[in-house]
Amino acid sequence: MFNLIRPVATPQDRGWPITRRAVQVINLLFWAGLSASPCLWPGLPPAQAIASERSATQSAQESVSLEPGKPIEREISGGQSHTYKITMSSGQYLRVVVAQRGIDVAVALFTPNGKKIGEVNSDPLIEGSETVSVIAEAPGAYLIEARPPEKTAKTGRYEIKIEELRAATAEDKYRVAGEAVFREAERLQNGTLEAKRKSVEKYHEALDSYRRASDRRGEAQTLNNIGEIYYWLGETRKALEKFNEATPIWQAVGDRRGEA
Repeated sequence: MFNLIRPVATPQDRGWPITRRAVQVINLLFWAGLSASPCLWPGLPPAQAIASERSATQSAQESVSLEPGKPIEREISGGQSHTYKITMSSGQYLRVVVAQRGIDVAVALFTPNGKKIGEVNSDPLIEGSETVSVIAEAPGAYLIEARPPEKTAKTGRYEIKIEELRAATAEDKYRVAGEAVFREAERLQNGTLEAKRKSVEKYHEALDSYRRASDRRGEAQTLNNIGEIYYWLGETRKALEKFNEATPIWQAVGDRRGEA
């Protein structure tokens, strides 16, 4: 028995005007099975690239301008994201604070050319705050993205504000460096036993930078995190020492939550 394969119906078979050459091309594509291959259309970008470009363009178009002295409070839920634009000059220091009010919010920072240079979710609770800072290496519009890390998060509110926007100082350089190492230590502390011990080293590195920057709040938070890791490792005496170092600093900066 032979397998009979019916040729594809051409537009001409359906009564549409078409040239003989076009019919040959259509049948050739059908028999070769290449009509759906993306390599036939080298001039067209992949769908994923198109989607990414569309997303980036949409974010830039929908971004809200954030200005000093003008905090913005908004409602947000899982699966949503809000983008804010901040125009900076080269050498300026920016510090943005996001207060969480009933929902956990992660905050990401992008350069004018779209490169992500930082993302924080240091306080994964529905209360508390997230802080991100940068010293601008190039002038232009920097973007801040706020979004719940959990896509199923229930609706909550947050407030975003520029806490500082000014010419950077030597202390600011230490502060930004300390925050970068702090985030690295945070990622390590949730890993293996070896990673946890490595995070203690990184936290001590961040602690040195915060002290050089005279950043008392950063210093207290770092001591607190070191204490937590020692507690998880079963080294309670070292944990207590760090908590006791952090407590008077929390009191000095007036942070009752950190003190508690």
